[in-house]
Amino acid sequence: LTEKIAPSDAGASAGGSASGTGASGAVTSGWVPKSNTPFPTFTNTVSTASDQRGNQLIPFFVQEWITKQPQMDNKLIVIDFWATWCQPCRASIPHMNQTAAKFASDVVCVGISDENKSAFDAGMAKNKLDVTSFTYSLALDPSNKLSSFLKVKAIPSCAVVSSDGIVRWQGQPTELNDAILTKLVAAQKVLNASVKK
Repeated sequence: LTEKIAPSDAGASAGGSASGTGASGAVTSGWVPKSNTPFPTFTNTVSTASDQRGNQLIPFFVQEWITKQPQMDNKLIVIDFWATWCQPCRASIPHMNQTAAKFASDVVCVGISDENKSAFDAGMAKNKLDVTSFTYSLALDPSNKLSSFLKVKAIPSCAVVSSDGIVRWQGQPTELNDAILTKLVAAQKVLNASVKK
C-alpha cells in the first residue's frame, strides 16, 4: 500500500556541495569517487518513483535533522521517504526498525519527511509517535530535493545508495529484505576496500 503525494513544490533546486553545512543550515554530503566495483542489479518494478537505479544521486541533502545526524561514511544509505500522515508509511516503521538494527554496522537508514517541523511534530503527536519509536535517523526536507530528483510519486518509497552516490535499489521499504541488503553490503565492503587503496 502507498499514498499518492501531491506534486506541491516537487521541482525544487537539486544543488548541493561537498560534506558539511549548506545554506540556511541545510545538511549536504558529497560522495566518494565513483568506482568500477560490481554491485548486484535488481529488476523489481519501481512503482513509487522514477527508476534511477544505476544513476548518480545528487549530493545527500536534508533541511533539518530530527535525530542526531548519522555518520554515513563508507556505508550504504537506505532512504525512506515517508510522512506522519501516511498510514502505509507508519505501518513500515517496524520493518525499517528491524532493518536498521540488523544492519547497523554497515547501513545507515534515514527516514525523510517533506513535512515542515510544526506539521511533523503535530503528526507525531497525533499518531502517538516520538523519536524513540524509531531505531533509525529522522530528518525533514520540505524542499523535496532528494525526492524530486527520484521523482517520488507515492510514499512510502525507498532508495538504497552506495557511498559513491549510485542508486542501487528502489522500491517500498517492506520489499527491502535481508537477502537484498546482504548482497548490497557485500558489494559496499568491496567498494570501501578499493577506495582505501
